[in-house]
Amino acid sequence: MQEKIPVGIAGPDLNQISREYTNLVANDNRFVLSQLSNSWRALLDALKENEPNLLLIYADLAPGPDALASLLAGLKRSLAIVLLPQAWAQVQGSIEKIQTVRKVFILPAAPAEVLNYGYSAVQTEIARTRTMAPLQHIASTGPGATAVGTRVIAFVSTQGGVGRSTLAEAVGFELAARRSIRSLLYSFDLATPAPLRLGARYAPTAAEFLQRTEGGFRDCIQTTPDGLDLIIAPPESTAHAAAAKDGEQGKIHALVTEAYKNNYAAILLDLPCGESAWMLQPLRAASTVLLISRPTTEGVRAVGHLLKLLTEVVGSQHRFGRDAFFLVLNQRTPKSIYTATSFSGEVAKYAGWSPPVLTTVDYDPAVARAQDDGRPAVIASEPLGRAAATLVETFYGSARGKESLRKGFKIGGLKIRTSG
Repeated sequence: MQEKIPVGIAGPDLNQISREYTNLVANDNRFVLSQLSNSWRALLDALKENEPNLLLIYADLAPGPDALASLLAGLKRSLAIVLLPQAWAQVQGSIEKIQTVRKVFILPAAPAEVLNYGYSAVQTEIARTRTMAPLQHIASTGPGATAVGTRVIAFVSTQGGVGRSTLAEAVGFELAARRSIRSLLYSFDLATPAPLRLGARYAPTAAEFLQRTEGGFRDCIQTTPDGLDLIIAPPESTAHAAAAKDGEQGKIHALVTEAYKNNYAAILLDLPCGESAWMLQPLRAASTVLLISRPTTEGVRAVGHLLKLLTEVVGSQHRFGRDAFFLVLNQRTPKSIYTATSFSGEVAKYAGWSPPVLTTVDYDPAVARAQDDGRPAVIASEPLGRAAATLVETFYGSARGKESLRKGFKIGGLKIRTSG
């Protein structure tokens, strides 16, 4: 059974506030609530004794914005959600910048929305602590630009139609919708399939950042109905090509590294086939590389080519260790001539070595039907759902979110060692 999250509530009208939250969680096994204080001085003393995982603080309990900011900045364990009265709205931006703060609501705010956001914040932090030693040191464009506690996973292939985008989207859905782990998916194909499949739009796009780096990052993010944050490449060929020109390519890399500042546990890179800047520049920020292939002879050669590219060519700019690479074999059928073991063996003959196969995914026509209907394929396909769960549990452990796909069947532990 999942351990309940300790939530402390503090505010001037504490009895009324607590009643609202207590009624909500009466039949919810995610939280255990405690009233901290309706007095500022008593709240300071209570937090010295014990900090909850999640602090919900109604800001007008504080004597002023400076005192509130000092308390929040001094938290050592708690993540904070701050509820500001309308009269304090002007300090929202400065409060949001404090490291311990995960969300600022302007009152009135629905308690259910506050609790759900808080749950996601705690689950995300748990996932981030599991990746405090990423598989591979993140490349940087300047001093200190490392993604501590955030795994950046690149989904790559040299062939179209192998299911790279489908797998990236499925992992994003598993993280955000099923486990409440805050995640960001970059979909950089031209044209990107993500809006159709994930219920998103074709605007805004990465162009919001590329055209004005300062302040443009948040403007290019969409959030899908299932809670996954999404950034797509510009769908216009001219804008897509302009960003890849010499002198402009660094902005694509910066678009990915900008996400480091936003408390994501997972940054997922769905990178296009080929060797363009839209593939190579984001790849420099990756800590984990998933090579997606069908279990075919053509796939063997494609994976071998990718390994040489990423270790010999890209390696001159960003040094990937072999432990950063993994294979996923997709669209396996009863007629497939390769098992995971034999596929790895053939890749090793071609490239001199082979990454381990994390999972194989059986071909399922339900995937294409769901995508044609504009629905996340992971909802419709049991094989795809199992693969997404396996990948997430490999990198983030087995913490469960609000739902679980695995009702009715079991996922065994992987016999593979990772450093995350």
